[in-house]
Amino acid sequence: ETRLQPPCLVRASWVGAMSFGGGFGGGFAQPPMAGAPAAAAPGPVPGAPLPMAVGADRLERVGPVAERVNFRAFHQSPPGSTVRVAGKLVSEGPVPLALRATDGGLIPVAAEPQDDLRHLIAAQGLVEVVGTKGDDGALRAISVLPLPGDADAALWEEFVGMSQLPQLRHLFQPLA
Repeated sequence: ETRLQPPCLVRASWVGAMSFGGGFGGGFAQPPMAGAPAAAAPGPVPGAPLPMAVGADRLERVGPVAERVNFRAFHQSPPGSTVRVAGKLVSEGPVPLALRATDGGLIPVAAEPQDDLRHLIAAQGLVEVVGTKGDDGALRAISVLPLPGDADAALWEEFVGMSQLPQLRHLFQPLA
């Protein structure tokens, strides 16, 4: 049985379509979509090394495969749910650490005391936070992984939206 993999979230010209390996399976470039929102901030410099992942060694302790969600789906998830949320780490306002999800919502993030996330807050690209939803609505970070390349938040949103559709949801579930 074939399962869909998330599309490559790297912007590339359609003529020079490119792919990369990593956590997304065999990716592929997408042509620019008419009316697609432009990125708010410049992406990482091509060829620049990715910031170091934080807590990647703890991922093996995660029981069920974490579902990829956005701000809206995160807040609909019950406390204790294991999730993956992409966005930009920020430190602003009354919340010392938060994730501005790809759909614009701000999720408070509770990191492990030993985790230093300052380099990921300063990074230009998107990160994916793997964690559990706390009773207080915060995302308890298990791991924070930088996404490679110039990740496209709009394309990520389309992927998450498709994976949440009842008609397609079974295609995005892990094989038993």
